[in-house]
Formats: sequence, C-alpha cells, structure tokens
Amino acid sequence: MKGNFSFKIDENFPLPINVQLQEQIKWLIAMSVIMPGDFLPPTNFLAEQLQLNRNTINRVYTQLRDEGLVSLQKGRGTQVTDSEETRQLIANRQPLFPKIQGVLEKTTEQGLALRDLLIPTFAYLQLFQTDVDLSTAEFCLVVSREDDYYFYESEIIRYAGGKVHTIFIEDLRNDVNLNIEEIFRTMKCLITTWQYMRELELLPTTVNKQMLAIGFIAELSMLIDISKLNLGSKVAFISPVGSGAQWMADQARGAGISHIEIIPIGMDSLNELLYTIEKVDKIYTSSVIYKQIHKLAPDKTYVFGMQLEQSSQTLLSELGRRTKEGSI
Repeated sequence: MKGNFSFKIDENFPLPINVQLQEQIKWLIAMSVIMPGDFLPPTNFLAEQLQLNRNTINRVYTQLRDEGLVSLQKGRGTQVTDSEETRQLIANRQPLFPKIQGVLEKTTEQGLALRDLLIPTFAYLQLFQTDVDLSTAEFCLVVSREDDYYFYESEIIRYAGGKVHTIFIEDLRNDVNLNIEEIFRTMKCLITTWQYMRELELLPTTVNKQMLAIGFIAELSMLIDISKLNLGSKVAFISPVGSGAQWMADQARGAGISHIEIIPIGMDSLNELLYTIEKVDKIYTSSVIYKQIHKLAPDKTYVFGMQLEQSSQTLLSELGRRTKEGSI
C-alpha cells in the first residue's frame, strides 16, 4: 500500500454511503494506491474513523468480495485479490482517470466549485437517465425513487451481468416524457419488484415483453443482532415512506422476533418520527436516508441490511446465461 490515505464520506452527496466507500476503494485499487495482496483497513477501525456502523463496512467488503476484488479471511482481514476481476477493474478505470482530471481542471479554471459540477450532473442523470447507452443496455429496472435502487442495480449486474437502465415508477405514473416505447422495445427484459409487477403488466408497452420480478429479504446477520436485544427493547424501522418501514418490521416479525417492541415509521410523518427517535433504544433505516437519521441519533442508528432472495439470485443468473447465449 502506497502512503497513507483516508476515506471521505459526504452525507450530503447524492450517493448512498456504502456506494461512496465502495467506489473510493475501487479507485484506490485502480490507481495502484492499494495493490493486490494489500489488506484493507479493519472493519472496526474504518467504522470508527468514518463514524459508521460495522454493518455498513461489512456490507461494502462483502460486495467487493462478491465482485472478486477482495477475499475475506477470518482472523486476517480483507485482502485485495490478484484476480482477473481486479485486473479488469484496473484496465477499465485507468483510462478514465485523465479524462476525469481534465473535466475537473476545466471546472476549476472557470471558477466553479466541484460540487457545482457533480451535483447538477447527478441530477441530470436522474432526470434523463443518460448514464447507460440505450443501444448497449440489456435490462430495464423499474422501481421507485424511494427504493435502494443502487443496490438493486448492483445485484442485477452481479448475477445477470450486462448493463442496466433504470426508470422510476413515479415517472411512468406521471406520464413524464421518457420515450418509453423505444426504451422497452430495445431491452431484453424488464426487471422490477413484486410491488410494481402487476402495474407494469397492465401497460400496453409491456405486451409480449419478458418481465421478471425480484425480491429481497433482510440480512441474516442483522436479524441475529436484533434477536439478541433485551426483552422489551424498543426498535424503530424507518424508511422514506411508511410502507417501506412496514416491510422492514415484517421481516423482523417473520424471523420470529417477538420479544421487542417494533415501531415502523416513514419519514413523511415528521412529528411522529422525531418523537419515536427520542424514545426508542435502536433504529434501523434504509441506506438512502441513513445519514439523515444518523445525525439525529448517532449512537443508535444502523443501516437495515438487505440481500437478494435465493430464488431471485437463480432467476437473474439464468437470465444472464440466456442473454449471453442469445436465447432471449
């Protein structure tokens, strides 16, 4: 490992915390600051340095492992692998570095703050979905803006491969000009969650189009942690809207956790939210609003960890296989 470095997390940046950290690690690997064979900082150390909970760091390291970039060695730590995946990451990222540097230098020369470039660029991508070339995208993900769609995208890429173009269900409902017929026509498969499957099936543009619904469950390690809480502990599950919080609560109840008081609540109920945060012993929140809640209750706020259902893993893997074979 070359020199000392520290990761930087920005709670106001329009990317989930785990994605920020994961991408920074990838850049350090691509720039040979972190070399194959080097160990990443221990989970406890990094959690304390960044003021994050251990589950968030573990989630990042697990995702990097699943992408073939690191190995998790019990008793030794997280080591960067000398793998084909690592070599491919370096080959893909190194040509980007001078281009990014050039854009940033021009921005600075014009007297603009980097945030004046980055935040509007991110917003533009959200509005017009230009981050994926439609001529090369293979799958269309349809979800809500309030879902952890970055996580959904990464899981699709992880199991099915290919490129993903994301459309928000709110834009479909509000008849935003998305050129939806052209988008749906070029995609090999539309992917959504069970929550929106029926709604999409009723659209004329999805007739004769292959569609796939995927599902997510709570991380087992997190449920085990919750099950170890003292009898009568008050635990809040917080999401941007109440339905998401209720899903979190149902996951805990479905795991047989009944010895604690479970309180699901959405960010849309502000007064109730502030009262609940004050009285509960522990808080689990979706990653998209984690920083907001963490600022209000830093000592008891944790990310609600998710994982793809086993059946959905199988469906996406099969979808990826058929796509590569050209049978879809």
